Amino acid sequence: MDNANLFSDDQMAILGCLAAIAACMLMMGLSFRFGTVNQTVEDADARNTTREETRRDSGRRAA
Repeated sequence: MDNANLFSDDQMAILGCLAAIAACMLMMGLSFRFGTVNQTVEDADARNTTREETRRDSGRRAA
């Protein structure tokens, strides 16, 4: 069976565009999930907790 004649040129162009859009959405989703925005928020929360613990546990107090 010859697959070259299975779809017309217009149908192949539409399928190619849909595949490109799907690939872009997948890449966008992965970069949003594993991107630096999520890491920065988590790191900021960890630093704030550490600063608060240091402030509470510190032997020096303001006069």
